[in-house]
Amino acid sequence: MKAYLQRLSSDGIGVLLLLLSIVLATLEAVVVRLMADRISMGQLLLVRSGSQILLALWISRLVRGRALALLATPRPGAHLLRSVLTAVSWWCYYKSFQLLPIALATTLMFSSQFFVLLLMRPMLKEQVSRQAVVATSIGFVGVIVAAGLWQPQEMAWRVIFGFVSALLGAVMLLLTRSLTKTESTETILFYMPLMVFLSAIVQAWLDWRDLTLGDGAYLLVFAAMGTLASWVHVDAYRHAQPSLL
Repeated sequence: MKAYLQRLSSDGIGVLLLLLSIVLATLEAVVVRLMADRISMGQLLLVRSGSQILLALWISRLVRGRALALLATPRPGAHLLRSVLTAVSWWCYYKSFQLLPIALATTLMFSSQFFVLLLMRPMLKEQVSRQAVVATSIGFVGVIVAAGLWQPQEMAWRVIFGFVSALLGAVMLLLTRSLTKTESTETILFYMPLMVFLSAIVQAWLDWRDLTLGDGAYLLVFAAMGTLASWVHVDAYRHAQPSLL
């Protein structure tokens, strides 16, 4: 009975953290939309990934006494794979919010849950309930209708960015779930955007745009919301099963 109550408590915390991450990510997406025509993708990715790396180093300094203590990991390969996937997924994610109406771009992200159910068994060997499959499949049909895939001749090709981001996001999510069993949150958050940061340096240099003080304020909000969203998102999957979330 005690173990069951602990499981319920852990699941509840995971759900609350996931909801919080969705709110923060939505605020982040709004800022991306507001700045779509004033900032380059390279600058956007550079600020976003850099802020997450700095936060992870700061937390490591507070918790472990040394910022670079988070570099130690028994699973460098998994971190590298996740980092490469993050670089592609984030680029597609922010591109979709730049090019598509925010409502449609947000809706496309829900297809990630369908991909999670498809990949859970082969990647994590976890069972998926019939109810979860039915409910998520119905939701995915809704995403297809919203994206206009049922009318290919009229479909906006830009929705591909959303679907690619969602698919890679599902793979990353399950990798995160696996990593939470052996790695600290700050270690996961440090390695996650590393390839994004390195590739964004070149992108930002090639397409640098001068920013106003107002743009700088928007960027601070964007960096804070996105970084906190990633933090609580990782912790959500530390507490609850992917099928539930």
